[in-house]
Amino acid sequence: PAHRDIALPAVLDQLVVVAGSMIPQGVANTLWAAAKLELDPAQRELVLPAVLDQLEVVAGGMNSQEVANTLWAATKLELDLAQRELVLPAVLCRLDEVVGNMIPQAVVGALRAMAELELDPAQQEIALPAVLDQLVEAAGNMKPSGVATTLWAAAKLDLDPAQREVALSAVLHRLVAVVGEMDAQEVASTVWAAAKLELDPVQRKLALPAVFSRLGEVVGSMNAQGVATTLWAAAKLDLDPAQREVALSAVLHRLVAVVGDMNSQHVAKILWAAAELELEQAQRKLVLPAVLVQLVVVAEDMNAQGVANTLWAAAKLDLQPAHRDIA
Repeated sequence: PAHRDIALPAVLDQLVVVAGSMIPQGVANTLWAAAKLELDPAQRELVLPAVLDQLEVVAGGMNSQEVANTLWAATKLELDLAQRELVLPAVLCRLDEVVGNMIPQAVVGALRAMAELELDPAQQEIALPAVLDQLVEAAGNMKPSGVATTLWAAAKLDLDPAQREVALSAVLHRLVAVVGEMDAQEVASTVWAAAKLELDPVQRKLALPAVFSRLGEVVGSMNAQGVATTLWAAAKLDLDPAQREVALSAVLHRLVAVVGDMNSQHVAKILWAAAELELEQAQRKLVLPAVLVQLVVVAEDMNAQGVANTLWAAAKLDLQPAHRDIA
């Protein structure tokens, strides 16, 4: 930090002076560096206007890696609405032109950035068809992390039925091939995406058995967020009895181990899922005491929706008097 305080002010001042002469590579590298350096609000306010103005000018000359780096930086820099409207159309137009040259990792990164940037429909339509076409080409070489990220992005992007079909037909087959290499976080993300995407029966039959088999192997490494996400997804997926048994027998024991790390949102999700899943008496006895104790710890941080969901779950769960007195 001391070295940053010495060097950054002078460099950022000069950046404002020279930004207008930067070539595409320089703009992409500068934005990437600004994101990695986690500039404070005053520093971002100083340099971003000049760099983003130049980005609009040179975006049409960027290569595929520079576009990928710029989109990643855009997700980290907390651009305001005016800045997003200034630069995103130009960058997305260039993405549409160069995505065919992207390696699988870059395609995944572009799709993730489009999801994180919460593009409006017009912005999304600039590049999404080309990105999905390239996704089909790249899917066979995706790593497990890429598959999990792609499914997460597909769930976040609110794809139309034709786009969903393009994305899922490519990625679900790759998922079955690589799910055995997924870590706990990737499995939780994949289960969440499966729930959000509302897979059809054929897609569920293809993907879910392998995913839940892997879940049983990695659940011991899941963090609190992963456990909460997985139980929420299990409740939303309306699993068959065998899949429910695999999911719950693994995750409920892990829940007891990590519940003390859960925040208010996690606890509300867990209670909602417990009510939806209609846990057996032994399962309720295993998890509810610990969850309700953590509820007391985090309740003051709950938002309105969390409070409403928690009260609904408490009513559905028909808590014993001792549990009611805790909650």
